[in-house]
Amino acid sequence: MKWNECFEKYNYSSLIEQDTNGNRKLLIPMFEEDGQIPAELEEVYLSALTDELIVIIRLKEEMNVADVCAKWDSRIMAFINFGHLPGENNGKEHMRKIRYNVVQILLHEHEVDKRLEKDTSISRKIFLRCDEDNELDSENRLLLPFWYDEFDSIIIDPEREIKLKELLPVGEETDFLRKSRVKIRKKKNSNEEQLNFSKEESDVLKGWLETDETEEDNN
Repeated sequence: MKWNECFEKYNYSSLIEQDTNGNRKLLIPMFEEDGQIPAELEEVYLSALTDELIVIIRLKEEMNVADVCAKWDSRIMAFINFGHLPGENNGKEHMRKIRYNVVQILLHEHEVDKRLEKDTSISRKIFLRCDEDNELDSENRLLLPFWYDEFDSIIIDPEREIKLKELLPVGEETDFLRKSRVKIRKKKNSNEEQLNFSKEESDVLKGWLETDETEEDNN
């Protein structure tokens, strides 16, 4: 599957338009370079809930990865501080939503220094191995922050599930560990943090794990 098809599947909107003559127009002018779309910029995507911005960059062998990331972090910071999303004259609320949720996806064909993957000061960096055909294999697709298809297709062995449940503590206080759970995504326009476990449940789980580790150390 091509990387652009991955984003289309999950309803991401492209912020680069194309007219009838094939000319590309960037809907975030602050990302332009001398009035033009930078050569390395492949695409800019906005999530369906307008809470995530993803910048797709194509690395060439002669490029300095650190310099490219720093340049785009600078543009991203300027956009977050002084810009607004397309169609929003005063989009402060939208900008707050994406402020800490901007990702640089760096496509590369050759070996690159990936140490910047740990740098999340302004934007997260994800390196994807991808030839000029734009095809992503299953291993690289899983690096996309929203991709779950391969996980969803995994068949769970019932016997392993039974053995796992046997390892869980028994008691009313920990019954929540035996309940099926699904990933919860934040609701639009909600500032409340939503977790799969409540704070009370997390404290109980943490206490059980720490007790179990102590017992192993004593043995």
